[in-house]
Amino acid sequence: IYSNDLSSDQANFDGKFPVGEGKKGPYLARTNTVGQYIPNPLGIYDMHGNVWEWTSTNKGAVRVICGGSWNYNGDYCTASNRRGNAPDSRFSYLGFRLIAVP
Repeated sequence: IYSNDLSSDQANFDGKFPVGEGKKGPYLARTNTVGQYIPNPLGIYDMHGNVWEWTSTNKGAVRVICGGSWNYNGDYCTASNRRGNAPDSRFSYLGFRLIAVP
């Protein structure tokens, strides 16, 4: 059974601010190595937290990012959460996902 509760034991975000009934947990205050948390029900790792992920979508003059990051509250850590940043932005909380097809 899956829920919308999220603790920083499950994803890299500010553990003082879990989601729903998730318990408070650690706050690393930095990125973490990919694969340190259990995968989601689809087997995909790190879809929530760690770094906001760049998407290929533009909204006017900004590029869309999603997923939350290590320096945000757990409420931001959803794949559907969208924000915008200038395409030339460079921050430790921004990154991208490499996908390999077997």
